[in-house]
Amino acid sequence: MRAPRSGPAAFTGFLLVDLVVPLASYYVLRALGASVWTALLAGAALPMLRLGAGLVFRRRIPGASIFALGLTTVGTAIGLMTADSRLLMARESFLTGFVGVRVLLRARPLVFTETVGFMPPAAAEDWHRSWETSETFRRAMRGMTWGFGLAFLIGAAARVVMSYTLPLDLVPATSAALLAVMLVVVVQTGKARGRRHMRRSTVPPTRPYIRGPWSYLAWLVSRQRGRVALGAVLGSAWTVGLALSPYVLSRAIDSLAEGQQNVVLGWTAVLLLVGGALAGLSIWRHRTMTRVRMDAALRTVSEVNAHGIRLGDTMARRALTGEVVAIGGGDAWTIGRSLTATGPGVGAVLAYVVIAVLLLRISVPLAVVVLAGVPVLALVVGPATARLRTVGTPYREQQGRVTGRIVDIVAGLGVLNGLGGKAVYADRFRAESQRLLQHGYRVGRVTSVIQAVGLGLPTLFSAVVVWLAARLAVEGSITVGELVAVAGYAAVLAVPVASFIEGALDLSQALVAARRVTDFLDVRPDSTGTAVPPGRGDLIDEASGLRITPGTFAAVATAQHSEAVALVDRLGGFRPGATWAGQPTSEIDPAQLHEQVLVADNDAALFAGSLAQVVAGRLDVADLGEAAILDALHTAAADDDVVRGLPEGLGSRIDSGGRNLSGGQRQRVRLARAAIADPTVLLAVDPTSALDAATEATIVDRLIHHRRGKTTLVTSTSALVLQGADEVHLFADGRVVASGTHTALLANPAYAALVHRGGPAASAHDPEMKA
Repeated sequence: MRAPRSGPAAFTGFLLVDLVVPLASYYVLRALGASVWTALLAGAALPMLRLGAGLVFRRRIPGASIFALGLTTVGTAIGLMTADSRLLMARESFLTGFVGVRVLLRARPLVFTETVGFMPPAAAEDWHRSWETSETFRRAMRGMTWGFGLAFLIGAAARVVMSYTLPLDLVPATSAALLAVMLVVVVQTGKARGRRHMRRSTVPPTRPYIRGPWSYLAWLVSRQRGRVALGAVLGSAWTVGLALSPYVLSRAIDSLAEGQQNVVLGWTAVLLLVGGALAGLSIWRHRTMTRVRMDAALRTVSEVNAHGIRLGDTMARRALTGEVVAIGGGDAWTIGRSLTATGPGVGAVLAYVVIAVLLLRISVPLAVVVLAGVPVLALVVGPATARLRTVGTPYREQQGRVTGRIVDIVAGLGVLNGLGGKAVYADRFRAESQRLLQHGYRVGRVTSVIQAVGLGLPTLFSAVVVWLAARLAVEGSITVGELVAVAGYAAVLAVPVASFIEGALDLSQALVAARRVTDFLDVRPDSTGTAVPPGRGDLIDEASGLRITPGTFAAVATAQHSEAVALVDRLGGFRPGATWAGQPTSEIDPAQLHEQVLVADNDAALFAGSLAQVVAGRLDVADLGEAAILDALHTAAADDDVVRGLPEGLGSRIDSGGRNLSGGQRQRVRLARAAIADPTVLLAVDPTSALDAATEATIVDRLIHHRRGKTTLVTSTSALVLQGADEVHLFADGRVVASGTHTALLANPAYAALVHRGGPAASAHDPEMKA
């Protein structure tokens, strides 16, 4: 059995055999004097032979061929029964309309199935894989299929019109050309969208433009060009369509005045159709623009979050946390709302021009008044929007400072309670809030003026136009129907005028917000640093004199928790003063350093998600697998009471910050996250401080086994932790004062007192501290 052709050859063969040859045979037979009936029936012979050959040789019948033959056969049968040559010519419209409805109701989109049918096997397999795995791909195929379903319905109506208005022998050519164009557009557009999806799945995402707010907004538009273009088309069609109702109504009134009852009924039917079409366009337009706004807002949030991760501790040092919160909580949605101008805004411009042209047909003075309204609008709104940007910038800056203050207060509330500093911070917050309030009053005054103009100016504008039209009607310069049309146009004008004002307000606020976003995205880490040193080397803290050899499990014992935190910050590259393999850790590229050196402390954030996602951290749960996650939880002794104690095990929901976990459970989840990351160097600050002795001993044994052959440093004063370390370093006054095994150091009274909680911290100058 011969394999069927695929790709361009199959599509070309379909067009040739099913469309071109039957069309050519029709005109040849007509030129030889054959009747319309004979010519049409002869043209159907070759597609019938093609179907028979497909059934005999390949045991399959192409769906596209059945479609083309069905158009011919059913339409011809109906034409023969009615003996109407025009109806015979309109035969394609019957099944075209049916197919249009069928396309809209299909479970698997026509664009997908028909395009795959004309593709080579390898490419078709890629498409099937994308259909099964990508929701974006499926949504694109469904969207295009809906568009083509509507195109088939419109095409069916167009064929009927052509069959009854064009010369008889011109109808077959125009109908075939219309069908060929529609099929070519379906297949080629489907292929183009598919190739675009494939490229997007392999090409890394484009970084945003940060030259300024305008370029950033343009970048957001470029990320969804197709959707924005669709929104502009739908917004234009809907806004311009609003002007059709007054026009149709005026024609109906004039026809009624002339006593043409049948014509009035026709215009009434058209008015109903226009209303239904506008309702459908309105829904489609609103859904499209909602997606545009959501995409811009969420893409902004995503870019800000990603850049915050790249900045790392630079963001904390520059006090940018409040800025990130303010952007995600308000600026992103302000920016998204401004992209409404790409849809209804474009439509408003087009509708304004169309209404001016329609009024020009009725009365030149009315058209002049409408066109003169644009500069008046610019003179009123322009200065107000410029003023809004001026007062909006300091408001937005102060908002970021107040948000940052809130973040600091919430994060340090426990410390403030202990130190009695709540009143001081409350006074600072109150003062900054008052300054924000004053800036808000300034923004509110300008915003209220713009919004008042947005409500009042369209009403005043419509009143002037209607008043002029009424005077012209009284003078007899325009008919009653034209007066009704002008009143309708004036009412419709309120929509584009309001869109202009609303768009100007949204854009002014968005430029301020986009400036804050681009300023944040323009922040660079304090040091991009050098590459991680090759191989393994000693980890040395110059400030304390600590040296850790590769592959050892070391412990630091100190009475001062701040000393332990400062040590780990230096070794982890967050502060200067330490080296790794002879290279300062603070000068190594942070991204590369933290791929291999992991700092785990009890203040590390726990983000909301399932237990598996929280433990996996930045790694993918599916890539890790359930066994690896359970092994990490086992290392942290969290596989019993944490996993089994939660209702859904690894799938159980963990609140932000681990609020639904106990202190000991949070500590073990953090340790499990560090264990599954499996870094070259692990630096852990008091990893077992909130646990009982039995659980602590279990964790130490499992952690030593898990980290065998890799460098590990823990800070602790627990004997259970210290006795498992290869070497222990005693700190006092920020310096190493004694080193050795836990057993050997117990002979040191100061070390013994620290471990057994028997006495105060000693000074580095105390003779008992010497090893």
